[in-house]
Amino acid sequence: MLGIIVLSGGEGRRMGGQDKGWCCHQQQPFVALVVAQIEQQLKALGLQAHIVISANRNLSRYQALGYPVICDRRGGQGDYQGPLAGIESALEYGLTNKVDYWVTWPVDSIGAVPQYLQIALGDWRHSLSNNPSTIRVLQTLDKLHFAHLGLATMQISSLKSYLDSGQRSIKGWLQTRECVTFTLTCDAQLLNCNQF
Repeated sequence: MLGIIVLSGGEGRRMGGQDKGWCCHQQQPFVALVVAQIEQQLKALGLQAHIVISANRNLSRYQALGYPVICDRRGGQGDYQGPLAGIESALEYGLTNKVDYWVTWPVDSIGAVPQYLQIALGDWRHSLSNNPSTIRVLQTLDKLHFAHLGLATMQISSLKSYLDSGQRSIKGWLQTRECVTFTLTCDAQLLNCNQF
């Protein structure tokens, strides 16, 4: 089973501390724009997936969208541990809900190419069978986007160990793992709205 993690659990420092999921673009909340793109792309691919939202505030608003809302298991209220903590909680959800493979989608990435999921997934079933320890990382031109990942639920052990050591950097964790890139050919194909 496939899963999609909408990463919306951050502090939103570059957005003045706002919950980025509820910031608006053309009068639509970021989270609604992202979920609509995910649904459209899954339908086009003929795939079903567990869509989950990683969030740590405005939980009832997220829950009203109709998808599981997963809070970070680390830290207390207002103690934001970063996107890796959100990914960790989603992978734990995957263990109990039989999700084998995940694609992460940051909530501020409101404009992606229509084939984004197809490119991000690659041949994910083959990867799970032959090299499940490999993590896919998005690259556009010469830039890596560390919050855009394709990874197996089995990465949970490594991720837990890394976070238990007190480290939080996605880039730092990926440097300890085997990674390959998936590529978009133009930065304009990935619209990130992460600051005013």
